[in-house]
Amino acid sequence: MQCPTCSKNAGKFGKTRDGIQRFRCAPCKKSFCEPHALAGKQTSMKDTVQVLKMLLEGVSVRAASRLTGLDKNTILGLMVQAGESCRRFMEATIRNQTVAMVECDEQWAFVGCKRKTALKLGRDESIVGDRYVFTAIDRDSKLLLCWHPGQRNSTDTWAFADKLRLAVAGRPTINTDGFTSYTHIIPYTFNNEVDYAQVIKHFQTAGGHSAAVRYSPGSITSVEKKIVCGNVDEFQMGTSRMERFNLTTRMQVRRYTRLTNAHSKKTRNHDAMLGLYFAWYNWVRVHSTVKTTPAVKAGLTDEAWTMERLLITAAAA
Repeated sequence: MQCPTCSKNAGKFGKTRDGIQRFRCAPCKKSFCEPHALAGKQTSMKDTVQVLKMLLEGVSVRAASRLTGLDKNTILGLMVQAGESCRRFMEATIRNQTVAMVECDEQWAFVGCKRKTALKLGRDESIVGDRYVFTAIDRDSKLLLCWHPGQRNSTDTWAFADKLRLAVAGRPTINTDGFTSYTHIIPYTFNNEVDYAQVIKHFQTAGGHSAAVRYSPGSITSVEKKIVCGNVDEFQMGTSRMERFNLTTRMQVRRYTRLTNAHSKKTRNHDAMLGLYFAWYNWVRVHSTVKTTPAVKAGLTDEAWTMERLLITAAAA
């Protein structure tokens, strides 16, 4: 550890009452505490990394509290600050990426309660209810290019398309599902300088109230492929990588696990966890297909990052 006063190497010098590592510089005799990526937090970097890794591996907040001994409010505070820093870092870093094929989708979750319950109870839908996240992924590098939380409507689709336009360069090929708002928003945002196609899946949901019907997805009856703008090879049309990424999200982020009470209770916490997860996915988590992190594959960095490096870099961005 380098001394902040004279930049010389310093040795360990005990710990504070809160367990934070202290250091002492031999040349200038100055003592100082272990630097922390999250301003104002008294939790050590080691404990911070440990608990955030737990959240990123599908552990609930209360379970992480029991395993680490940290208060759940402390854990939520660390998560929110780290997640918001990671969101700003991603938006500033992923710009003008040269990509060939982009897949987009929207993933559903809810905050507090589902929309129909919020309407029934007369609660404010800006605070609780359904919460979608728009995501775009590079098919080759698996890099998550951009994301936007909100509702599945034209307003948030415009915001997502604007973020995607800033994230990519050139004339990419974009594949989405059949969401109506995409049809005119994506061509307009890219000034028609884009090859864009939709993959529309038609489902048949069986009637009945049995468990086998209620908890099983509907059967796909047909798939329609439609070129909206430009030229797209029919064999290149698809959103299977994006759908696989959605599965990874539900496996890694506890808030997205279905049929549990682990859902987010506050919108800010929900969005912060997504910001932390997406940055971790890009820079820290080694993807089994590309054998490295998406950020390395996309040329954003030379090596896979540690969690500590991500937190420090994001906080400084």
